[in-house]
Amino acid sequence: MTILELTRNCFQSGISASKWAKFCKLFISRNSSDQSTEAIENSISNSVLILYRSYPGDPALHDYLKYGLKDGMISLAVFVATLLQAARHPELHNAATLDMLCRIALDAHFSSGQPLVALDESPIVVLGVVQDALGLLEIAHTLPVSHFHQLTTSSSELLIRKSLPSI
Repeated sequence: MTILELTRNCFQSGISASKWAKFCKLFISRNSSDQSTEAIENSISNSVLILYRSYPGDPALHDYLKYGLKDGMISLAVFVATLLQAARHPELHNAATLDMLCRIALDAHFSSGQPLVALDESPIVVLGVVQDALGLLEIAHTLPVSHFHQLTTSSSELLIRKSLPSI
């Protein structure tokens, strides 16, 4: 079993975010001793983001990500990086879903004060993430406009906060 399979099974069984987190921690404690913390965080974040392709905007997935960020299972910098990579996938090109994901990142940033980019990252890595954020903004401008979801605003704010971490 993988973290992706664990997350999918928990989600499809209606498991709450807190119980999902406990299952993930148990799984990691038994199976991931050779993986770095960042690799584990990437796996957890991606396991939820992949499900958004089949279940766009699902509130339970929203809860999984919010809980994972609040609980420290996923650092904000890792979540933002995985979000920006996942946003490239055409099956995730849904304005409501992408806006919700951007809002999760921005809300976590404002409530915790955590940076959107790890402060110890090399300039090359930071520039790559900024490039991914520009790609999300470009995608936002190609999707139909929604009065309820402001993807262009959210993605612009994410780009600004990522480019200027002192803001």
